[in-house]
Amino acid sequence: MNVILDQWDLRLGSDVMHFMESSVRESERVVIICTPKYAEKANSGMGGAGYEKMIVTGEIYHHQQSTKFIPLLRRGSKDSGLPTYLKSKNYIDFTDDSKFATKFDELLRDILNVPLRPKPKLGVSKFAMSEKKAETPMSDEVITYCSRCGVLPATQSICIGMYTQHDFVYDQGVIFCNRCGQFVGRKTMCIGMYSLHDFRSGNGSEFCNRCGIAIGQRSTCTGMYTHHNFVSKPAGKVEFRFSDQ
Repeated sequence: MNVILDQWDLRLGSDVMHFMESSVRESERVVIICTPKYAEKANSGMGGAGYEKMIVTGEIYHHQQSTKFIPLLRRGSKDSGLPTYLKSKNYIDFTDDSKFATKFDELLRDILNVPLRPKPKLGVSKFAMSEKKAETPMSDEVITYCSRCGVLPATQSICIGMYTQHDFVYDQGVIFCNRCGQFVGRKTMCIGMYSLHDFRSGNGSEFCNRCGIAIGQRSTCTGMYTHHNFVSKPAGKVEFRFSDQ
């Protein structure tokens, strides 16, 4: 991770205002360290804090939903330490030195987009499950299969094309080839200019956006393409919750 810091990157004789503008504009994330003194200067428009406020508020105005700017509260409380233009932003609290390592890990994970508790994948509607159960190998369990030919491990066989060895992987859900629509489960070759499949996991709603065919029906596509390009139907906004009771 490349960090821009004035102590490292601002040389003697450099234009300070240009450095501030270009650094804020060109950085993917900007950490703003907040204290009551900084908040006082920013709110009154004094010095570098006031000029920084002008630059940041300009970007926030044009990109209001952006998460680019991260307020880091180092001293004081939310009311006293955060300037007015940052009070609506979700901030990280670094006021307790005993929790510094934990908070620093939290900050790095957010910047690098590696959450400690990632959001689980959206499940499949039971209505869709019941409609597809007879024709698609939908499974909540992990399926192990060869990523090249689709065969399941159990019987001794060689792979296809220029490969003699399988490449077994595992995934969950409806596993199908994005080029020909074939489900995993038996050894086959792909179509057109390909001998190897391009298997991926879906939820059973996929269809080819070139010819409209559904997955599970092994075929070639139309026009200048021999392979399909399957996409998933957009998920609805209604969330169904089921209970065993």
